[in-house]
Amino acid sequence: DNIAYLLNDTTVPTINIEDGAILNSDTKIEAEDENELTLLLNGTEIENNHVVTDGEYELVVTDAAFNEIKISFVVDTKASVGTLTYSTKELTNKENISIR
Repeated sequence: DNIAYLLNDTTVPTINIEDGAILNSDTKIEAEDENELTLLLNGTEIENNHVVTDGEYELVVTDAAFNEIKISFVVDTKASVGTLTYSTKELTNKENISIR
């Protein structure tokens, strides 16, 4: 009986993205569970296999038995640009340098 199964289901859905991940390419959200899933991305319902691009996200996935997983992640496809300066006159043996 389906209701009894749902009452005994304590398994949280799985997601292909780890909490706190910083991803450097567009990413497809893939969630799995034996039951029907509801996916909310930044509070808006989305379909499974939705592709996300640059931005900060909070994803909540809930199954029919109300087992829930919540993660936050960032997609940043733009390369970071920085400048490294150094002196050829003032040598140093410092362990730390600054990159700006």
